[in-house]
Amino acid sequence: PSKHDPAAASMAFAETTNKDMTTTGPPSDGDEERSVFRDDDDSSLTDPEHGLLAEEDRDEIKEVRKLAKRETRRVRIWKTILLAVVTGAATFVTIGAYNGVNDSEIKDYKSAYEQFSSTIKDAVQAHYSNHRLAMQSCSSSISGAAINNDETFPMVTLKDFEVLGASTRANSGIELLAWMPYVQPEQESDWISYSIENQGWINVSRDIISRDGTSLAAYDDEGILPMIYRNPNSTIPTSEFLAPIWQMSPPPFLSWPVVNLDWLSDENEMQRQEAMTTLRHQVFMPVEDLSFMTGTAVNEADHEAFHARLVDWKRDESTSAYDHPHSFALGPVFEVVNDEQSDIVGQVTAVIAWDFYLVDLLPEGVDNITVTIRNTCNQSFSYLIGGRSAFYIGPGDLHEESYDNMEVSVDFYGFDDVETVKQMSDQDVCLYSFHIYPTKAFEDEYRSNEPMVLAALIGSAFLFMVVSFFMYDWFVQSRNNKVMTAAASSNAIISNMFPSQIRERLLEVNKRREQLKSSNLSKGAQKPLMVESMHSHEGRPIADFYHDFIRGSRRFHCLEFSP
Repeated sequence: PSKHDPAAASMAFAETTNKDMTTTGPPSDGDEERSVFRDDDDSSLTDPEHGLLAEEDRDEIKEVRKLAKRETRRVRIWKTILLAVVTGAATFVTIGAYNGVNDSEIKDYKSAYEQFSSTIKDAVQAHYSNHRLAMQSCSSSISGAAINNDETFPMVTLKDFEVLGASTRANSGIELLAWMPYVQPEQESDWISYSIENQGWINVSRDIISRDGTSLAAYDDEGILPMIYRNPNSTIPTSEFLAPIWQMSPPPFLSWPVVNLDWLSDENEMQRQEAMTTLRHQVFMPVEDLSFMTGTAVNEADHEAFHARLVDWKRDESTSAYDHPHSFALGPVFEVVNDEQSDIVGQVTAVIAWDFYLVDLLPEGVDNITVTIRNTCNQSFSYLIGGRSAFYIGPGDLHEESYDNMEVSVDFYGFDDVETVKQMSDQDVCLYSFHIYPTKAFEDEYRSNEPMVLAALIGSAFLFMVVSFFMYDWFVQSRNNKVMTAAASSNAIISNMFPSQIRERLLEVNKRREQLKSSNLSKGAQKPLMVESMHSHEGRPIADFYHDFIRGSRRFHCLEFSP
């Protein structure tokens, strides 16, 4: 038929196809259907007789797969890098936010503790200064009274001793104050006469305290004993001089068992007196049980009331204010006022109630700070400070050990030669110090869950971002897989229907068509593109590959529709 007759060309194409199908025949029932998407060996993609897929066709399919795998690997690498960066950023920001808020709270807590511990430290130092000055003032007043009254030691009496004693006690935390002159053995009889004649100070002092509302109904009026008597439990020989208790503030509850008792008839008191004389300075004794003073030197009800106004102490009905730490303090009385090099003619003995130094330290609302009182005699006692009051916890160092690194200490002594004093611990001379610690309850007042909440919110935001990213990536990956599958299917169909030479020629024609179109548009050419493109290729005409095309088409249909 003429090559310009379309009808004749179609009939020739059909006849040739039918002939080729008759000659070749359909595949037998035993032929196995094969797919171009299998990853089996290359024989699954090759028909030796008809050349279903040429070597380059199979290579193109493999190349597509390799390209897809390579691109997928790159995407995974970048996703891993992105995930690492996002995770690192989330971790950094979350931890940074938590630490920032947490550090701010810790800073506020430590700043508050430093402020309040400094307040306690200043107050303790002021208490010690007041105590030392009060003791010195009392000693100086006694020395001055001897000059003013033209008296000679030991026969010195202050008629208004309660006025001096009350002032001294109010400013120093002293619970009881006693003046004890040193009486030489040869002066003992003169002293007994002198004390009996001048015992009127007792009633004067009692009148003074009654003005403050103190009831005198239970106080005795039997007078003092006409002798200097020793401690009935004493086992030591008589000392080189005597130290009878003479004047007291407040006045003794029972005068006869107290006044004219030789204080140095006790071995411990003798050692303490020797240490004070050596140092020529006031000294503190160990904490001890002073309940023996109840009913004689001190009225128990007055003692309980004194401590009740200081700290919370009534833990149960079996406890007493004497369970709180008390100790003695000794101060020398010099013969010459303010001359510490003059002879020591007596001593002032004070009963220290350590509760006194732990009240009115903090403003109201500031609670839960522990203060432990320690001494060099291996004793310690703990209090819980709360506002203007305190609670006595008990003997021992009972602070929370986790706060050891935040300890603030302040000394309650004024010795320059501390080591010398420490060596006198065997003489019952002790150095006291206050040790301040915060508590977990105090810290909790400045801590909150805000750091955790903020960190959780930031972490949740990043987690939402990561989850959203992976969901989006999953959708994109799913779409890409579908596109890739469709592209591979299309390529396989084309590879089966058209030999590689036809595909390459079609691609070349399409490429030239695009180039010519661009060139024509730029130059305004009107030449038909199809004619130009069809006559511009080199090599064999597309029709030369007709026979291969027919075979590929027949084989493709057999694979697709075989039962």
